[in-house]
Amino acid sequence: MDHKEGNTCDGISILRSKDSLRFNEIDSIPCICGSPYFAESFQFSDNNPIQNQTNYYRLQLGQNGLSLIVAVDFFRLGDANELLFPNPTSGNAMLILNNLNKQEIIIRGYDISGNILLTETNTDSRFALPSNDWNTGHYLIESIRENGSERSVNKMMVIRN
Repeated sequence: MDHKEGNTCDGISILRSKDSLRFNEIDSIPCICGSPYFAESFQFSDNNPIQNQTNYYRLQLGQNGLSLIVAVDFFRLGDANELLFPNPTSGNAMLILNNLNKQEIIIRGYDISGNILLTETNTDSRFALPSNDWNTGHYLIESIRENGSERSVNKMMVIRN
């Protein structure tokens, strides 16, 4: 997190939330002073972010109040460079892929009989899997990179109450 702010001699509290509503202090930077005429720079890295979700940050700037909220996604993709969650799911799921080069990716969802239930193509790294209408059971989620250069298959379980 990079931030520039002026007069904050009271110190700065770094706050984090997992829902953007309830924040907890995760660190502080004591006695950063600047002036109303120029910004004082500092940096902070969260060494223990909440994994596999969006982390929300804001600063308590001493007597100057709160900063704006900054949302930062943190997903640990693992060895396969992808993450399917929640799994099992009782609603919709999300597939996150490492796609820094913005390659075209085809996503297909199959039931156990091999019927295609979902086909989506885009260059994003997040794919919403609208499994709300799928029955309880096991499904295969296939991702195919541009020109078939890389293919992976994830197993997904849908559970209905």
